[in-house]
Amino acid sequence: MTNDVRTIKEKLIDNLILLYIINKTNSIGKMDGATKLQKIIFLIEFKLNEDRIKGVNYTFFKSHYGPFDWYLSKDVDKLTEENVLKEENGIKLTEEGKEILKDSKELLLENSSILKIIDSIIKKYAKFKLSQIIKVVYNMAILQNGSMVKIKDIPEQKLILRRLKDKEIRNSFKIEGGWVETLDLYFDRDAFKSIKNAMEGVRTNGTIPMIKNASSV
Repeated sequence: MTNDVRTIKEKLIDNLILLYIINKTNSIGKMDGATKLQKIIFLIEFKLNEDRIKGVNYTFFKSHYGPFDWYLSKDVDKLTEENVLKEENGIKLTEEGKEILKDSKELLLENSSILKIIDSIIKKYAKFKLSQIIKVVYNMAILQNGSMVKIKDIPEQKLILRRLKDKEIRNSFKIEGGWVETLDLYFDRDAFKSIKNAMEGVRTNGTIPMIKNASSV
């Protein structure tokens, strides 16, 4: 396991795209567990890297079940703790998770060209059973030490897919203006509740309660 080198902005982007991918997958098929999630995120980042597009910011190593990123797993755990995701007959968005996605519609629209690529991978694999998607990934050939090697033949713990370096990036998921602060609040459970209470206060009596500062993501 390497140190998490993602910036706060990159973590927020990863969390938002993660919600989008899980929600989109469930609208077509089923995100029926952590292993399938890891494989779909891997396939998406692999395609984006091919197109020199920076979307999610994960680094995959070979595990017993194929490509795996420890920080992707930790992101899911944290979003579950924050009541944004739930593991209930698969991985799903909670009502709060759906609210975050809905409130981020404008930001997602601004990055629609990247989401179209993500959508194309989801549409292809969302209905796959876990055994099917594992087979697809295991039979993919990637460059290792100058040669193309199938993932199933790569030793465990070997690097399979890394995030793009700055000089390799042609396009990236854009998050500007106040979106960093907004998402930072959304992905903090207490702060998110404060926002909802503030909005309710405005609707009911025109007062704005104090909003709790968000913790670091």
